[in-house]
Amino acid sequence: MLAYRVFPYLPTAKSGQPGHPLYEHRPQRGGRIDRPDYYVWYLSRLAEAACGETFGNLGRWDESMLEFPLLPGARRALGVFESPDDLRVLDLDDPSC
Repeated sequence: MLAYRVFPYLPTAKSGQPGHPLYEHRPQRGGRIDRPDYYVWYLSRLAEAACGETFGNLGRWDESMLEFPLLPGARRALGVFESPDDLRVLDLDDPSC
């Protein structure tokens, strides 16, 4: 299964460091509840949905939306992640999960 997420990418980041594609994120803000001991990322099966989740509240899309000032030198990027098809995931669009 392929899954997508937009994340701050820093070309010089090593595994485990902020800016690396596999870096475990810090807790979300904005009313979301995180349980990093159970799950780590918000992913989408569609690249368009991952972009919409990150940029959907912007009135206009331009190059500046890719900036990520919290991590100097980083820019937002679309990550593509492959996982086993039988991996258990929580689908927030499917209440039967």
